[in-house]
Amino acid sequence: MNNLDQTWFCVANPVAGGGKVVRQRPRIERALKEASIPFEWHWTESAGHAIELARAAVEAGYRRFVAIGGDGTGHEVVNGMLSQNAVPASQMWFTLLPIGTGNDWRRCFDLPTRLNQWVRRLRRGRSVWQDVGRIHYQRDGRSCSRYFINVAGLAYDGYVGRVAAQRKWTHFSKLMYMWLIFRCLLSYELPEAEVTFGESRRKGKFYSINAGICPWSGGGIRMVPHARPDDGLLALTLAGEVSVWGMLRAVPLFYNGKIATHPAVETDQVPSVTIRPIGHSIVDVEADGEYLGVAPAHIEIVPRALQVWV
Repeated sequence: MNNLDQTWFCVANPVAGGGKVVRQRPRIERALKEASIPFEWHWTESAGHAIELARAAVEAGYRRFVAIGGDGTGHEVVNGMLSQNAVPASQMWFTLLPIGTGNDWRRCFDLPTRLNQWVRRLRRGRSVWQDVGRIHYQRDGRSCSRYFINVAGLAYDGYVGRVAAQRKWTHFSKLMYMWLIFRCLLSYELPEAEVTFGESRRKGKFYSINAGICPWSGGGIRMVPHARPDDGLLALTLAGEVSVWGMLRAVPLFYNGKIATHPAVETDQVPSVTIRPIGHSIVDVEADGEYLGVAPAHIEIVPRALQVWV
């Protein structure tokens, strides 16, 4: 029997990639066995289940984790790993086999999307430290918190996440996601909020508020192009009041890393940021593409919190 601390605990999302994980399971398992990599396979059954699986696995003695799916699956696995106090981060490792829709987080570490290359990396790779964000928010009148490994998005990003959650779509193609982004523009009402970071305070209407660890989100969008995964700071981007047509004209800036050149956009690097809605405004919250709840919210950096196997 394999030692648990040397076995890769694989948490697989059956709906990721439109069911692609289910179809590819025999091929993935065969490749791991041929490479003599010890592993155990576990399916998720519902939203939040990957958190429970990973947390229980840590308590059982597992120390190496693979999320098989997209950024949302990785988000939950990491939350399971870090939401326990028995084992320090220095004794755990995480990686992702990217079979989701966006696969944005993996870009930061150039994780392969081809299975044979990914298996070689898993067998011969190394670990690097990554910072993690922690966001405190409200859900159904309760105070909650989550870790995130990529980008937290409030206001428009959170609104898109809420609409997607209400539609209960189990799978997004890139085309569906782009349609949803632009469809939501027509019904979105900019919330009014107060954003505090360091000694600075901004009040007004916001199109979006992003705090990032890594640069990419939303299928290649770069709302936080100044993000670095190990600099001990959150990359903050505030997009103020912009019309629908003004935002459509700015779309190229989302992808070319030049969002900070827009006159309504402000960027910074901060250890923490607090967002409070003003009046009756609703500021929705998402992280790593997962809808969480609403502001008031506080986001903080947790330096060197995750060992990533690259």
